[in-house]
Amino acid sequence: MLTVRGMPSFRLAVSLVVVGVWMGCSPSAQQSRDRARKFQATEHYNEGTLLGERGELGPAIEAFNQAIKLDPEFAAAYFNRGNARFELGDYEKAIADYDKAISLDPSDANMFGNRGTALFLQGKHHEAVDDFDTAIVLDPQNSRVYYERGNAFAAEGRHERAIADYSDAIRFDAAFENAYLNRGNSWAALGDYQKAIDDYADFIELNPGVAHAYVNRAIAYDALGDQVQSAADLEKAKDLGFVPPK
Repeated sequence: MLTVRGMPSFRLAVSLVVVGVWMGCSPSAQQSRDRARKFQATEHYNEGTLLGERGELGPAIEAFNQAIKLDPEFAAAYFNRGNARFELGDYEKAIADYDKAISLDPSDANMFGNRGTALFLQGKHHEAVDDFDTAIVLDPQNSRVYYERGNAFAAEGRHERAIADYSDAIRFDAAFENAYLNRGNSWAALGDYQKAIDDYADFIELNPGVAHAYVNRAIAYDALGDQVQSAADLEKAKDLGFVPPK
């Protein structure tokens, strides 16, 4: 059955520095240089963020490199460079960037959440769950983190815990379509095919163009002995491009 995971997203910073008079006092030459460097770092950071959002990941990384060179304590630049490396599949370097970002800003739930997802994709499920736990403490209504922790529990076969997390993800975001799909998979793994069908139906209502949702539901219908509905879902899946294995 198809399981869907999440992806990190890039964040755009506001300009962090205003060069000039501050609080009625003229800054020293060193203060002016420091502010100018931070301003330039933010410019590179914002450039990298926009490049990353457009999928130009190599140039985005170069822009974040420049931001970090100018401001080595720029936590968000490490975070977004980690996101770019994540999307390139370089999870080891992404984790190193998330480590640095967290060391500079340990209060950001998204940093722990993204590191947890990278660890999960390396098969380090227990470490991933630890990061998701921390992210949830920092942001108890973060639906994506509940969803990602649910994926980690499901991968370990802990489907009751996975269902609880997918349910929390849905509670905080009723339109979180992939949480319905993956919760359906966990219900099916536990043998509760009717609840699986209900979740697949909710997913299909939100996103009717995904062939594997119909395949998953067809399998659940078949398990309940409903060959008519199973065949109808398989036909729909084929219409959407699904090719049955030979």
